[in-house]
Amino acid sequence: MSRHSLAALAGLLLTGLLACGGGGGGSIPAGGAGTTLTYVNPTGTSGQYALVLDPASTSSSLVLDLVGPAGTLAVGVTFSFTVDAARATWGNAPAYVANGTLFTSSSGLIAQGWVTGTGTGTRQLQGIVSYQGLANYVSDIGPAQGVICRLRLTPGSGTAGSANLQDSGLGTMMDNGGAPIPIRILVGSLTLD
Repeated sequence: MSRHSLAALAGLLLTGLLACGGGGGGSIPAGGAGTTLTYVNPTGTSGQYALVLDPASTSSSLVLDLVGPAGTLAVGVTFSFTVDAARATWGNAPAYVANGTLFTSSSGLIAQGWVTGTGTGTRQLQGIVSYQGLANYVSDIGPAQGVICRLRLTPGSGTAGSANLQDSGLGTMMDNGGAPIPIRILVGSLTLD
């Protein structure tokens, strides 16, 4: 697959993600307005894609790391998550996605996200971290090797309770063999306290 073909494929994947409209767990009783976010990592993440809490997180600026399964080669990863807009807001606009520690070459690197949705419903974050072309790739995206990317959430202005963070089921992994491979990403529970 040529460099231009992969760039076109990434563009098509992102277009598909933008066209599309499992996850959050524990909650606390609804009450007054919440001011802080709490995230509990998903269980059984070994060998899975997962969103895990970054040590740099604070209750007012939650950082979540996207990690992958050990032994997996990747040129890039796309993903899509939804969250209750009243209880949590996607941070780091306008890019929304911060490159992690795995995709290190600056040559043709894409790290970008888009947020869709309006009103008091859900906000969907769709994103990609990828090299352009097949010459660059990460030989092992396992959590022991590093982080694919980082996402940030800040508290919303709604009442305390579950923020219902979920994987939209639209993620893919691109290896250097060509066609994207659908992936599911494990998500823990997010609450506004």
